[in-house]
Amino acid sequence: MLSPAQLRALIAAIYALVATVSLMLVLVFAVAWLMPQENNTVAMASSAGPSSTAGGSDVVSSGPKPMSADALAGKATFTSLCTACHNANEDRLVGPGLKGVRQRTPGDAWLVKWIRNSSAVVASGDPYATKIFNDYGKIQMSSFTNLTDLQIKQVLDYIDAAN
Repeated sequence: MLSPAQLRALIAAIYALVATVSLMLVLVFAVAWLMPQENNTVAMASSAGPSSTAGGSDVVSSGPKPMSADALAGKATFTSLCTACHNANEDRLVGPGLKGVRQRTPGDAWLVKWIRNSSAVVASGDPYATKIFNDYGKIQMSSFTNLTDLQIKQVLDYIDAAN
């Protein structure tokens, strides 16, 4: 038979073990929740190998590509700063949908200026900036002067990767 002191020590050890296992489970679930989703379509296609078509050529299914680290960082910035007015796809909100924004604007250097301070770009007389400003009801876009060039590039990379 166990003495009261031994019983207390045994109960304390069991309690510590249960608390440790519970904490580990919470951490595993938190990490799993926060990890980016893997692309199961690509993984299944890779493990199945190439499939033959009627013409005899080998074709591998390719789903969406996984996002780069820059695109993932850009997604976080986009989600916190841009989603109130923009979609990453072609759907319009307050401002335009941003799918293909790099292809339809004067370039990344122009986009950096526009994102940092669109009002200054419009005030400079830039014809494309003036057109966008007028097309969207002369609603002034928020200025993001605190974003670095890298952060803006990451947001643009996310928009590209999301489409």
